[in-house]
Amino acid sequence: VLFEGDENEEEEEEVMEEDLPYNDEFNVESSSDNDEDDLDEPKLDIEKKSKKLREKQRQQKESAE
Repeated sequence: VLFEGDENEEEEEEVMEEDLPYNDEFNVESSSDNDEDDLDEPKLDIEKKSKKLREKQRQQKESAE
């Protein structure tokens, strides 16, 4: 039961993280196209790192079960 609660919390966090980059991209587009390219790469790196962390956490939970 505890594991199910943790998984639900993670899903809610993922949705929030997905919404924020979209808002940032719209703001950047309205100001300058060149800035968008500069900001996109770090965002992608952060998303990749967070996905890797989530995968590790899930693997740890599975092994704990």
